[in-house]
Amino acid sequence: MEKGIADITKVKRGLKHSSIKDLAKGTGIPKTTISSLKSGARQVEKLNLVAAIKLTEYADQVYKPIIEIWGQEEENN
Repeated sequence: MEKGIADITKVKRGLKHSSIKDLAKGTGIPKTTISSLKSGARQVEKLNLVAAIKLTEYADQVYKPIIEIWGQEEENN
């Protein structure tokens, strides 16, 4: 069995920016579950681990990571 990582920040970003249909198709999670999560009827924090991992992996595939470099000033050449 492969090990996965669940990242609540990525899960919430995916839920916020993707449609129910796209999430269901991309993750295999039922539309009713995704709808409950998007509407707030079900808390993301209480999502089972398998679904959280699927949503994290979906977000990794669909959204580019946000990279921030601290302590460096941008040079204009």
